Amino acid sequence: MRILHVAPIAGELGQGLSYSIPALAHAQSQTVHEVTLLTTGSSALPSNKWAFTLFWKGDLGKRSVPELKELIGQHDIVVIHSTYIPYHAVIAASAHRLSIPYILVPRGGMTNGAAKIKPFKKAIGDALFFNRMVRRSRALHCLTENEATKSAYWGKQTFVAPNGIELAKLETSYQVNDPLRFLFIGRLSIFHKGLDLLLEAWAIFTRGGHNNSAILDIYGPDENGSRKKLEGLIEFYQVSDTVNVRDPVYGVEKLEVLKSSNVFVHTSRFEGHPMAVLEALSVGLPCLLTPGTNIADSLEMEGAGIRVDESSDEIAEGFSQIICQQEALISMSKKAREYAEVNTWDKVAEKTLAQYEMILGTR
Repeated sequence: MRILHVAPIAGELGQGLSYSIPALAHAQSQTVHEVTLLTTGSSALPSNKWAFTLFWKGDLGKRSVPELKELIGQHDIVVIHSTYIPYHAVIAASAHRLSIPYILVPRGGMTNGAAKIKPFKKAIGDALFFNRMVRRSRALHCLTENEATKSAYWGKQTFVAPNGIELAKLETSYQVNDPLRFLFIGRLSIFHKGLDLLLEAWAIFTRGGHNNSAILDIYGPDENGSRKKLEGLIEFYQVSDTVNVRDPVYGVEKLEVLKSSNVFVHTSRFEGHPMAVLEALSVGLPCLLTPGTNIADSLEMEGAGIRVDESSDEIAEGFSQIICQQEALISMSKKAREYAEVNTWDKVAEKTLAQYEMILGTR
């Protein structure tokens, strides 16, 4: 089977789609299948350190690089990651004309919650190209059962296979710090990531007498001035003595930050399957999650985290619950690591390849 992945990634490869999509393609390429990744971001990736073939849209048709139509025609199936990208609609239309089946991986972009973000702009996109693009697709690949449920209104065949993770090496066992360290790592997208809820909840929590018992560290890249807005919220809620907003971290530095923390916090309003949470689980970090992460229910069921509703009061109550039951964190840490161990990239590759084969009728 010859697989073409299409992804809107460029630049830094240490987080989000820029990590998870190449990781999936690499894991699939370790099998008997041929895998190619076409990146459609604003620039080419800095290097190809993987076993699969890599192209950038800006190079198509140059030198020995095939034209787009030729590239699509060389494959048995096309996997298109992310939604509402006009160039991806061009790729889908070309695949349709060539009778090459394609799959959409919306990564949270086709849920009810995502539809509420820039609704007018998306309504125009639906009318111009996206409804047709979805209708002609063979299936939606959702990352969690929750995402599949929230995307069901599109009426498409759906299969679920999560993001995977590369397990981190653990030299030392989990330690409970004093004060307890809560951690968020991700884009500083205030509404999407629920950072407004997080800071309001932290203010409620610390006013309840816990201002000396915990620290909240927030790491991530600025998004259209969001860091300045976050700092304004921190000043408004008067929590600057217990909240730190720091620059983004990658690679070894990120791993060290994760290992030195106690609880990973993700209060997103909507997600696909957040890589940040999986990375935290891989080092045995218990998690405090809202339903919008699409993984809160399963982590709580497995004993690896705590689920809280999407409100500042409920999130604050989650903080208090952890502070009052710190002895449970060691057990939760063990469960977090066990959860990560069953979601490694080789297992995810096996699940996705089986689904592709069924769509092509070869399984």
